[in-house]
Amino acid sequence: MTAQDTQIDREHYDLSRNPLSEVLDELIEAAASFPLPGLIDGAFVLDGDGRLLATSGRYIRRFLWELSALSAALAGVAQQGQVYLQARPFADIMVLYDDKQLYVCNVGLSNRSVPVLLAIIADVRTNIGFIRIRMRQTAKHLLTLVESDVTVQKLLGLHEEELESAMRTLNDVFTGGYSK
Repeated sequence: MTAQDTQIDREHYDLSRNPLSEVLDELIEAAASFPLPGLIDGAFVLDGDGRLLATSGRYIRRFLWELSALSAALAGVAQQGQVYLQARPFADIMVLYDDKQLYVCNVGLSNRSVPVLLAIIADVRTNIGFIRIRMRQTAKHLLTLVESDVTVQKLLGLHEEELESAMRTLNDVFTGGYSK
């Protein structure tokens, strides 16, 4: 892949408004309509290295990249456990706090053999069983969208230096606006 092939129109590609984020919006809306208490604060799709592909929900955008890295790290821990336990690939992993939960689901491998993950940040009262069912239903749809979205494919193909530049640009947008 050449540098020109990986160029992304950052001005027009919004991680919170793309085909993947629409699926995440539906997931959050479905959870909100469920009769039990608890809310999903945020959801995002990322690759195994922590690159964000889509976001949705109420979360602190300032920590979005850190949450993505944390989710990828949790998935990495689960994958190492797979080796030592001689188990099949992990399905999901969850961390519970007093008031929040972080849940990471293994969506699958992209056609580039890159792990695709779905992460949920939710209130601790949120019914995790419902979320697990919905995430598994959503996973196949998300993987199909990852494969068909040209911009997402470009995001997956970014080199580390380009990713760092994209992160700085997004950080500037979130903290003070974007100016060309």
